Amino acid sequence: MLDNACFEVFHIDTGNRLRNKSYEGILKSMSFLPRLGSPTIYLNTADKAEAFVNQTPKFKVNTVTDFCKPGETFPPSSGVVGVWASTYLAYKKFLESDKDVLIIFEDDIVISKNFKVIAKMYMNELMPIWDFFSLFVPDDSLFAYNESEHDLNEKYICKSYQQWSCAGYAISRRGAEKTIADVEFKGINCPIDWYIFNFRIKQEENQIKFNTYTVKPQVYKPIKFLLEAAQYSQIHNGSTELL
Repeated sequence: MLDNACFEVFHIDTGNRLRNKSYEGILKSMSFLPRLGSPTIYLNTADKAEAFVNQTPKFKVNTVTDFCKPGETFPPSSGVVGVWASTYLAYKKFLESDKDVLIIFEDDIVISKNFKVIAKMYMNELMPIWDFFSLFVPDDSLFAYNESEHDLNEKYICKSYQQWSCAGYAISRRGAEKTIADVEFKGINCPIDWYIFNFRIKQEENQIKFNTYTVKPQVYKPIKFLLEAAQYSQIHNGSTELL
């Protein structure tokens, strides 16, 4: 499956040494695949977010009240729109390519030296209908695994059970096509990780559902958080404006 794949890593050099280190490490580790070459959109102010939306009329943004808790409105910050904007453009460029798989990384991780072997082994278990496959599950999501609900009788993979983290995931052309069609028709209405993992706190009418898979809780994961970098979020800890 990796024979016709490409990758992208979302990164902006804002002077964060650890994130820069993560970025360089990912590029080195993924040199066995071509890079997609899609831009990272850094929207650190409300004006920039508004400008991108105005300049990209097919990219629709919905305002959702109480989306996470009472009084909290989506999108909560310009940075959340920026992550979606980067993702939207990457999926569009991927669909313009001749590649079958796109792997996307955040810039607060470390990739194992055996990533290529492990990713190929895990992805060989995916069914033809797969949309997304997460190569990482955060520790605070492991509890959510329910064998009767998530097991697929495979050695390594299962239905997704995590609620968050796009640290490293693969998307098929099918998944990208479904996402672009949905965003351009209905618009974004939740964080990208909630969207991929079919998670909502506030119920959504006619919510799109993806065939999303991940690794079982006890299975080795070829991606780890670069802890010091992960603790500093350029999106949620004040580096982008609230909306």
